[in-house]
Amino acid sequence: MIEVRGTLISGSVYLAGELVRIEVCFTNSSETKEETIAVACAEIHCQCSFSEQKVRLNPKMTPRLSTDSHTSFSPSLGEKGFSVLSTQPAILLSNLTLAPLSSRTVYFCEFMPGGGPPSFRGSAVKYAYKLTIGVQRPNSRTHLLRVPLRVLDIGAFTGSNVTSEAADEPLNPFVASQELEDPLLARAVDNLMAFTSRQRLVSTVVTRNKSNVAVFSLFKSVYRIGEEIVGIMDFNTADLPCYSMTVYLRSKEKVCEENRQPRAVQSYTETHSSQSKVVLNCSSAHVNLAIPVQCTPSFATNLMELTWHLEFEFHLASSMALGMSPINNTAEGSCVDDINMGALPENRDEVWRSPERVKTETMLMSLPINVVLTTPAQACQSLTLPEQRMRF
Repeated sequence: MIEVRGTLISGSVYLAGELVRIEVCFTNSSETKEETIAVACAEIHCQCSFSEQKVRLNPKMTPRLSTDSHTSFSPSLGEKGFSVLSTQPAILLSNLTLAPLSSRTVYFCEFMPGGGPPSFRGSAVKYAYKLTIGVQRPNSRTHLLRVPLRVLDIGAFTGSNVTSEAADEPLNPFVASQELEDPLLARAVDNLMAFTSRQRLVSTVVTRNKSNVAVFSLFKSVYRIGEEIVGIMDFNTADLPCYSMTVYLRSKEKVCEENRQPRAVQSYTETHSSQSKVVLNCSSAHVNLAIPVQCTPSFATNLMELTWHLEFEFHLASSMALGMSPINNTAEGSCVDDINMGALPENRDEVWRSPERVKTETMLMSLPINVVLTTPAQACQSLTLPEQRMRF
């Protein structure tokens, strides 16, 4: 029996254009019999799969289909969907004879292909990168070992239009340098860090029927996955009192109209984090929402588009209740129509009771935000993949 083990040397998260290294070990686990490997190949490819109830391929799209032969090396054999891009197959070894309980280790290096989408697992469309190793005995079928990879597209930060400020920063002699081997990728990472570290106050006025509700301010306009969104909701200039608010961090997966099934919905929303606060009689409230590092940044392909939004839900005082008397202590379980606290009871023996029910109006607001990728070192913190094995 032959055992094949694949171990990624530099982790499982890569930038498009970065060098991928993997150690492949072939072991003969038999104690008495020799084993022969006719050929072993390796290839990196991106597989696109989709839900047939939600997506239909445009006739203009001609996906590259793989062969159904079990004797040839086909990395996407047995998988749904089609291959978006791939590297040229590389031969790792051929005509290798392994003695009983012996092993042979080879190393495979290949640059991650660029120009494709990032790794994404959505409700309608999925993009998965895999390093596939095919091993074949003489006169036998090919066995495939697939090693999953996570790919982040940094192509938007490789141009010269994004200026980097990293060169002006002093070097820290106590921190080891971790520069990328490719100067273009190193410059792109510097551009990414400089672009997302700029502070710029962005304010949005929240109104309802020409009446001010609040002013929401963000300190940045671009966020990396893994960062925390910090904002302030200011109620000092509010015309409509607000009881409470809830903020949701959501990503929206939108399938292109020409690729959407007739009865399918236009978009699919996923909530990543939320925060609720009672803001009655508050002058301001802070918003802190973390972007999970395992999420996918904003991107678009000819099949779908992924965007990020902050969605707010405000519970405002009913317009019919403004100016009416707020407190009614004469009956239990009373319903008040205003949120102003009014005067406390004159008799100290009386106990003031807050109302059990109030009339409110719900207001919804969506604010788009720009979420970009992060460095592979940070993305690897939440992704630990053991070595992949197969036996045949």
